[in-house]
Amino acid sequence: MKLGIFLPNWIGDVAMATPALRALRRHYGPRAHFVGIMRPYVSEVLVGTPWIDDRLFFDPRSKKPDLNGWGFAKKLRRERFDTVVLLTNSLRTGFWAWASGAKQRVGYARDVRALFLTHKLYAPMAGGEYAPQSTLDAYLQIAYALGCPKESPRIELATTEADERAADDVWRRLDIPTDKPLVLLNSGAAFGASKLWPTEYFGQLARRIADQWNYPVLALCGPKEREIARKITAVADHPNVISLADARLGDDYPLPIGLSKACVRRASLMVTTDSGPRHFAPAFDVPVITLFGPTHISLSETHFAKAIHLQHKVPCGPCMQQVCPLAHQECMRDLTVDRVYEAVCAQLNDLQKPAHLASSDSWSDEDRDGGNGPLVIPLHSWRATTSAATATSTRRNGSAAGERTSPVVTAPVSLLAPVQSGPGQSARPAAGKAQLWINNRYRTALADAELDDFTAVMSTTDGRLMRALPDRENWWLRLHGPHGATRGAFLKKHHARSLPQWVRAKLGATAPATPGRIEAENVARLAEAGIETMPVIAFGERLSSDGLLESFVLTEELTGYVQLDHLLQQRFPAINHAISIGQPRDREFDRLLTQVADVAGRFHRSGYNHRDLYCCHFFIREPQPGVFDVRLIDLQRVQHRTRLRRRWIVKDLAQLAYSAPREVVSCSRRLAFFKAYLGVKRLGPEHRRLLRSVLSKQRLMELKLGSNP
Repeated sequence: MKLGIFLPNWIGDVAMATPALRALRRHYGPRAHFVGIMRPYVSEVLVGTPWIDDRLFFDPRSKKPDLNGWGFAKKLRRERFDTVVLLTNSLRTGFWAWASGAKQRVGYARDVRALFLTHKLYAPMAGGEYAPQSTLDAYLQIAYALGCPKESPRIELATTEADERAADDVWRRLDIPTDKPLVLLNSGAAFGASKLWPTEYFGQLARRIADQWNYPVLALCGPKEREIARKITAVADHPNVISLADARLGDDYPLPIGLSKACVRRASLMVTTDSGPRHFAPAFDVPVITLFGPTHISLSETHFAKAIHLQHKVPCGPCMQQVCPLAHQECMRDLTVDRVYEAVCAQLNDLQKPAHLASSDSWSDEDRDGGNGPLVIPLHSWRATTSAATATSTRRNGSAAGERTSPVVTAPVSLLAPVQSGPGQSARPAAGKAQLWINNRYRTALADAELDDFTAVMSTTDGRLMRALPDRENWWLRLHGPHGATRGAFLKKHHARSLPQWVRAKLGATAPATPGRIEAENVARLAEAGIETMPVIAFGERLSSDGLLESFVLTEELTGYVQLDHLLQQRFPAINHAISIGQPRDREFDRLLTQVADVAGRFHRSGYNHRDLYCCHFFIREPQPGVFDVRLIDLQRVQHRTRLRRRWIVKDLAQLAYSAPREVVSCSRRLAFFKAYLGVKRLGPEHRRLLRSVLSKQRLMELKLGSNP
């Protein structure tokens, strides 16, 4: 087996590709021959690691025929690859993969380059755009599509003897003490000037660290960043602050990537911009503070427990521009030295604690899934006041708090039998008054973000607008917790003005059920039925005197989850394609479908229907091989019905069948899914009638909408 692997074009992205490379090597074994296809300047990142056997260099700007164009395509063809793996997203590399003659070409299907791939993966979309996704996780998904087992996201790099000798020489020439923790500063940004933190800020930070902690501070730099490093030491004006641009080394002293890796490996803490060398820190288990400006934090998320991400929110960001289009660069200039120094102190204090006492991500998985109470707040907690354990109800504009009531649970019922009315509604605000409910776990984060007020939430533009409709806006936000911990969140704002609402307001009546409330209460009700959804952070509502009805719901982003239809196509390629490129995973496939069927069955047996129960509304995470965490999302459209339930159940099941990829889910598996959904081993007459109705509805959908791709 011979694999050609197109490596990313950025130093940091190559580092983030190492978990995927490790997974591929473990899967295919030592006999497989891996050829790294890369730009010359990133090759040194992987020196010392065991995953690449040979290297092929290309350079789109080169005039040499063997580095670009058809000449390079012919060079690839002579390699006779069995499989080409694309960790790049460009059309050019997709064409080269096709020109290589490899039978299997695996990568993300973006635009026209999908024509050049035999095995396509699809990046998550939101509002017609690519949603922010960890690059590291995206690379791992490619490895999983090739049949690789689950792999740790830990970045792994190595230094060579030559790298360590070069570092020894630097330590000797600059007289860097080895008996004290070293703080490393990395100020570069190959992406563009918009990522740069002001040089004078770095100098002030370095002086404070040297003064207050008496630790040596080393400014890291590459050949093109010597002048910045010199300015940092000049501003600091402290004997403990030195740089790789020091006169004792000279202007011609070589500064290769290997030396940077060795310096990072010896450091106790790294403070860095969002640039390539920041990814060396998790590779060598070095605590790191990253200063973000115009980029989404989630794009370069490494899941490193000792990382702190700092970002100053601005209305125009994250803009993802190489140069600030407004020429003020406020996202970096307004990130203060005080804030960064506070994070430095938190990290350095942790160095002095025993390992089991060191601080960690305040929103860890343990906090999210356990702790003092369930993260998905029970229904009665929405009605509770501040005495509730997991939620509080804050009523603005001076109205009194509501009273706690007992939870109402809908008992499971026969799939097709009538049910009693659903859980009662919690108290709604009177006209002119707003209500805001906040999950206690997020109270501090919302206060820090100045989002603990209904008006502030409805007016906020701090984030990325994903979708805008006349009556609704969908936003993606990032919330900051203690010690720099961050979480993504989705905000849905609803607003509509109508004559009936105006009449309600004039009469002083309470507001009707709002979309924000409906979705939040659906989360709580489904949790009572044992159905996992997305964690609710807060929701609120208000009926204004002019008839404007507003509401919102804020939910935590489900990181590490994939849409069911995408997972089926990516996780089980041996079933998806005629050419097998890995061992079939029939048992795990059946386990996944059984879990989804169980969720759908409990959902309907509890008296609910979705109205849009497509595969894309099931989010799946696989924390361990063959163990699946199934979540149901987009709960605004969920309904609890007492009549005509069969019609809506048929519609839900037909939507699931229509959206399931045909090349993955065979007819026999669909039948097995239906039996698992019903909880029976053999279909009875009533079950067959239901199945015929579902298939008939599916055919009508295909006639109306076309066959689902």
